[in-house]
Amino acid sequence: MTGVQWSGAAFGMVFLLVGLAVAGGITYTEYQDRQVAESMETGTASVTSTGMESATETEDGETEVEYYPRIEYEYTVDGQTYEGWRVYAATDLDKEQGELRGRDFDSESAAQNVLDRFPSGSEATVYYDPSDPSQAFLVPPEFDRLTVLGGVAFGGLFALVGLYTAVQGLRGQLDD
Repeated sequence: MTGVQWSGAAFGMVFLLVGLAVAGGITYTEYQDRQVAESMETGTASVTSTGMESATETEDGETEVEYYPRIEYEYTVDGQTYEGWRVYAATDLDKEQGELRGRDFDSESAAQNVLDRFPSGSEATVYYDPSDPSQAFLVPPEFDRLTVLGGVAFGGLFALVGLYTAVQGLRGQLDD
């Protein structure tokens, strides 16, 4: 058994595992989003105020401004009135430590588009957790089939290349 052949098999196995992890991770994340959306009850919320915050951060010498739409609303569940501020489900947020709460946008116009969907004084559909109605948001996570298909295709291709490489490396060992 030569080191080159063993390296080919090991390299192929790593590719295989990474491909499976990518495909599985993307599929699981989208599945979680779908579960969150399906587990929520809906009601009607009254939008009480809207606004926008921004934050400037500098990373690797580049300055970037992030915009955060702010929407406050009230809704009633079983006679109890709740106040909410979450626009998006928690599964839609990727936050780093120290960032402002909520989803950020790279352009002010993109954040303004969100505010335009929920003008102050309007009514909107609210999605709330039936076991804890204080946990609510206005925009449910969307199950993105294209993301799942792309992730599975990319991860699957990666895994196939890895499998082929691993098999070739092992065949080389058997031929010796």
